[in-house]
Amino acid sequence: MSGCRLTRWGAVLGIAMCASIPGANCAIAQISSDGTLPINSNVNKQGSTFNITGGTPVGGNLFHSFKEFSVPTNNTAFFRNDADIQNIISRVTGSSISNIDGLIRANGLANLFVINPNGIIFGRNASLKIGGSFVATTASAIGFDNQGLFSASTPNNPELLVVNPSALLFNQIVAAPIQNNSANLSVNNNRSLLAVGGDVNINGGSLNAFGGRVELGGLAGEGTVALNANSNNFSLNFPDNVARANVSLTNGAKVNVASAGGGSIAINAQNIDVLGKSSLRAGIRPLARIDDAQAGDVTLNAKGTVRIENSSIYNAVFGSGKGGSLRVDTGKLIIQDGVVATATISSGSAGDLVVNASDSIELTGSSSSNGTIEIDIDIPIAFLFNYPVSVPVPIGLFSASINAQNLPNVSSFLSSLPTASGDAGNLTIETGRLIISNGPVVSAGTLSTGHGGNLTVKADLIELSGTSANNSPSYLLTTTNKVPSGLRNETAGYGAGGNLTINTRQLIVRDGAWVTTGTGGEMPGGELTVNASESVELSGTSSENIPSVLASGTLGSGNANKLAINTKKLIVNNGGIISAGTSSSGEGGELIINATDSVELVGTSKQGLSASQIKDLIGFGGALVSDFVEDRPFPSGVISGTGNEGNAGNLTIDTGRLLIQGGAQASVSTISAGDAGDLNVRASSIELSGTSLESPKPNDIVGRSLLTTAVGEGSTGKGGNITVNANSLTITDGAALAASTSGQGDGGDITLNANTLSALNDGQLRTSTFGSGQAGDITLNIPEIQLSGSTSGVFAQTSSTGPAGKLTLQPLNGQTLTVNFFAQAQISASTSGSGKGGNLTITAPESIALNGNGILAATSEGVGSGRAGDVLLGTEKLTISNGMRVSAATNSTNPAASGGNLTVQAAQLNLTDGSSLEAGTTGQGAGGDLTLRTGKLAVENGAKITVSSTGSGRAGDLKIHANSVYLNNNAKITADTTGGGGNIFVRSPWLLLRNQSSITTNARGSGIPGGNIAIDGLDGFIIAVPSENSDISANSVDFRGGNVEISAQGIFGIQRRNTSTPKSDITATGASPQFNGSIELNTPGIDPNSGLVELPTIAVDTEVAQVCDTPGYAQSSFIITGRGGLPSNPTKDVAVPDGVEVGWVSLKPRGDAKGGLRLRNDQSVISKPISNMPERIVEASGWSVNKKGEVVLTANVANTSRRSWQNAIACNVPHANK
Repeated sequence: MSGCRLTRWGAVLGIAMCASIPGANCAIAQISSDGTLPINSNVNKQGSTFNITGGTPVGGNLFHSFKEFSVPTNNTAFFRNDADIQNIISRVTGSSISNIDGLIRANGLANLFVINPNGIIFGRNASLKIGGSFVATTASAIGFDNQGLFSASTPNNPELLVVNPSALLFNQIVAAPIQNNSANLSVNNNRSLLAVGGDVNINGGSLNAFGGRVELGGLAGEGTVALNANSNNFSLNFPDNVARANVSLTNGAKVNVASAGGGSIAINAQNIDVLGKSSLRAGIRPLARIDDAQAGDVTLNAKGTVRIENSSIYNAVFGSGKGGSLRVDTGKLIIQDGVVATATISSGSAGDLVVNASDSIELTGSSSSNGTIEIDIDIPIAFLFNYPVSVPVPIGLFSASINAQNLPNVSSFLSSLPTASGDAGNLTIETGRLIISNGPVVSAGTLSTGHGGNLTVKADLIELSGTSANNSPSYLLTTTNKVPSGLRNETAGYGAGGNLTINTRQLIVRDGAWVTTGTGGEMPGGELTVNASESVELSGTSSENIPSVLASGTLGSGNANKLAINTKKLIVNNGGIISAGTSSSGEGGELIINATDSVELVGTSKQGLSASQIKDLIGFGGALVSDFVEDRPFPSGVISGTGNEGNAGNLTIDTGRLLIQGGAQASVSTISAGDAGDLNVRASSIELSGTSLESPKPNDIVGRSLLTTAVGEGSTGKGGNITVNANSLTITDGAALAASTSGQGDGGDITLNANTLSALNDGQLRTSTFGSGQAGDITLNIPEIQLSGSTSGVFAQTSSTGPAGKLTLQPLNGQTLTVNFFAQAQISASTSGSGKGGNLTITAPESIALNGNGILAATSEGVGSGRAGDVLLGTEKLTISNGMRVSAATNSTNPAASGGNLTVQAAQLNLTDGSSLEAGTTGQGAGGDLTLRTGKLAVENGAKITVSSTGSGRAGDLKIHANSVYLNNNAKITADTTGGGGNIFVRSPWLLLRNQSSITTNARGSGIPGGNIAIDGLDGFIIAVPSENSDISANSVDFRGGNVEISAQGIFGIQRRNTSTPKSDITATGASPQFNGSIELNTPGIDPNSGLVELPTIAVDTEVAQVCDTPGYAQSSFIITGRGGLPSNPTKDVAVPDGVEVGWVSLKPRGDAKGGLRLRNDQSVISKPISNMPERIVEASGWSVNKKGEVVLTANVANTSRRSWQNAIACNVPHANK
């Protein structure tokens, strides 16, 4: 046994040495019979021909047995068999290697088997001329079903072996190899060529079986390989439980079975190497026009590794019919600068491409400058490609339909492609790890009218990275256009693109790699679906700044299809892009992201793109970023857009947490006639943070982290709407949630449904228009908002002819709304152009609280002529506190601009702590009106309600309708104007002014009268404290004072005066006394000064009727102070400020009475002696006033008519509002 092992190892070593020495003459032995058969083989050499006759025929089989069998260079081994022989089976029983460097011939259609356990070498001059199939093997024996063996290691008699061969038996520990050194071995069409070792090495040359079958394989140990016979064709079945040998194709070796139909290749080994511009070719050859032709399959089965370097394997259709499949089953697949493809270049359909690699798949691009491999193609193929015979092809895996004139020029292919009308096949990959780097492509697409195939990838880990040396990205695609490297499934012609489905634990796309589906023709592109149980990550750019991309798009009239990502965590950073869009008339696809944990969009690229790179990027996959600027770093992002008349698809993000940081974006946009899609976000928490610039412009979104929809300059398409549903939204450090239009198309709306919103440190939520299109509306359904920073806030703006959008705030589902402002934060609806400003509406069913040092305003700014929008606040209870300003104003210098109106409707309005409600103008335009409708109005602690003009524009009017008005502690209702107007109207039955509070109109400027004040008390009261300097004034510094008209049931504590005093005044002063305005106080027939009667300094004694004896502790007295001591009207003050206070007196005790009351001061009181009481006690039943004005209790009341002492109100007393 050990001798046998030595012999076998010696054979392997001998073949290796012979193969490694160029020009070596290894044909030591030639052909000789071993004499072991019943009818021995006869070998007769005539010249350079070995004529082989004899042999033992058994049925259709003819057996030969040789001691050695070698064919020297330029010699021929000619088996001269009878025509009815089906199989010629020859064995070598000696110990020498068979070295074939000449021609092997046989008669008729017989199949030829050459069995040499020592090894077989085919030299560069070897060739075949046989009618049947050819099998070369280093097996020990051939089996014939159950009839026995024909053994080369232990020669036996084959007399009973009448059936076809059925098995190859290996009993060696190490089977000998088979090597082809540059030989061109061909069998007739539709025949088989099999090489079964040991190791099988095809070192240059070719193996051809057009329409037939080439099968290579071997075993590394003892075992049996089943041999299946089908007429004149054979195939093998390798056992799974036996170690296999290796198969390699090197130095430009070729295996070709392409024909008008049929043609299959199978390789079974431990490891398969296809190296050095070698190739496996199957499919339908050019000019074949058999419509129902079916090409054969290509199958590679390796227990270990399949390695393809600078080589190709393809199953292609160049004519009519249907392509066969290409299947790779292995532990590990490595493709470096190589191609594995099914394709059609004609009307036929490409076959499927299936890759199963239990460990991993690694595709690596070229390090050379051209980034392609050169495939030597037969002349008819070169004609179809309109290319030279040597055609550059991308590196990778492909199933595709190709138009020869669109043949891509990139780095690596794993593909299934068609051209013309043929359909691409499906491409299926299943592996533990798929690694694609430096430019390879995995594709099932179409570049013609054919439909693209489906690309399905299943792996635990998928990683795509980098580009080729010529900057083609790594690709995974189903597409129809340019073919950089990666995973792609696209259609560039008229065919429909196939679907691309990725099932993995983790997908990584980095350093410029791409995963894409799309269409460049009339038919729709395929869907792109990523299912990643753990994470999806797109990161960085290539050295030439090509972004990492996951995209679905259209470049033609066909519609792009959906892009869906389902994962736990999605990360896009450093210039990575996820995109769905259209650059033509086709509709863009929908982009859907479901990430149960989080979506993180972070940062920008390190460098900017050139103009041509931007064009390519926008053209492919609809990568339309609002701030794509030449040579400026571009944002990482999730993008849906349109660059032409086709409408873009919607973008939907559903996640637990959304983070957009450092200048990244999630955006929908249009830069042409097509409408942008909608952007829908649902997340528990959303954080937009930071910028890519140190100091972004306040009104510019460039460089900001964005959740945005945009209409580009000159675009007629409409912007998409943004809808956000979240528990909390935080916008901070320069980030923005924005909708804008710079074209004719209207901008999109923003709707936010959340529990809390925070915009801090230049964080902005905004809609804007810079063109003729209308800006979108903002609707915030949020119960709690926090804003901080002078450039932070919520903005609805126009700076052009287009009108601004509306801005609406209201609680989501609750009853209350709270907005806290810090550091001059804003909620603003404004115009700085000719477009009308948007309205600002804030409502809540129960209450609204606006708190802090901030601004809520609708304004007109700059030099624009647009009218500012209106402000409306409506709720049950409105509280404005801590310096908050609510304003409707125009600050424009354009006289056509005007301020909006400010309207408040609330059952209760509290305005405190320096806060204000304002309607004003600082320019030439008119200010708007300010109207309050409330039940209870309280203005306190320096707060104010004002209409004003500080320019030449006319101020609006201030109107208050309330059940009660309370002004306290320097509170103001005021109209200050330099341009006229500014009237105040208050209608309330209860008006109280305290502590230097005021209702005033103040005018400045030549010919500018003071505004009018009209107060309608509605038969109620106007009350002030005289000493607290609370005023009602209508004044003008430079002209006539305004008019004051007050109608009330009573006016207390405030007096009409000609000039202002430290007391509480009612004034209407002008530039001089003759220019004073009028004051009209209308009360119902009562002198407003009637409460100012002087009291006597000494009280008048009054006799009290003695009805019973009173002890000291119960003594009483009744004192009349005189006619002026009581007000004539019970609605007047009891304690008149100018009256004299009368002290209390102590009653003197009578008899034994003890105690008694004492005076509040020490003043003495004159008392009249009390007369004796009559014996009969009569109880007083009334009282009367005597001539002295004294009140006398009496038992006899005069019969007088009973009427009120108060005068009846005259019917002709006017009210202030009449």
